[in-house]
Amino acid sequence: TQPLVDSDAFVLIWSENSIKNDWIKHEWLTASILKRQMIVCVCKNNLDLPLLLHYVPIISIENYEQGIVDLVESLKNTNVTIPLVLPKNAWMPFLPNPNFQGRVMELLEIYYKLRQHQVLVIHQPPFLEIEGIGKTQLAVEFVYHCAFAFESGIVWLNGAEPLEKQLHEMTSEIGI
Repeated sequence: TQPLVDSDAFVLIWSENSIKNDWIKHEWLTASILKRQMIVCVCKNNLDLPLLLHYVPIISIENYEQGIVDLVESLKNTNVTIPLVLPKNAWMPFLPNPNFQGRVMELLEIYYKLRQHQVLVIHQPPFLEIEGIGKTQLAVEFVYHCAFAFESGIVWLNGAEPLEKQLHEMTSEIGI
C-alpha cells in the first residue's frame, strides 16, 4: 500500500485474467480510496472491466508504440476525476459529500479490516454517540469508495428507521 500512498498516479495493465484476481481488485480499490489518478491499459480491446474502471482513461496497448504515446499523454492530464458510482448490488440512500477530504487512512483501515471478513455489524459504544464528528459521512464515503470489494453486496440500514420500509426501498431501487 505504501507505494500507492506515495504515488501520484496508478497505471493498471488489464488482461483477460485481471477480472478474477483479488489482488488486482484490491490495488485499484486502494488507488480509488487514495483518489489517485488512474489509467487502465488493456492488452486487448473489449475486455470485461468493473464498472468503476469504465470512468477512467482506458488505453489500448495492442499497438505497443501508440499505447506508450497515449499513456504518456494521459499521465500529463492530472485533472481526471473518478465519479463515485455504486455497483448494482449496493444500496446507499445518501450521496457522497463532494467536499469530503482527509480521513483516507481511516477509509483504508475500514476497508482492510472488512476485506478479511466480508461481513461486519458495528455496535456503537455509548461514547461514539457524540454528534457531528462525521461517523455517518465516513460510512457513506466508505460505501461509495469500497462497495466494489464486496461481491455479495453492501447496503445501508438505519437502526433508527423501520426495517421493513428500508428493505422495500432498497429492493425496489436495486431490483432484487
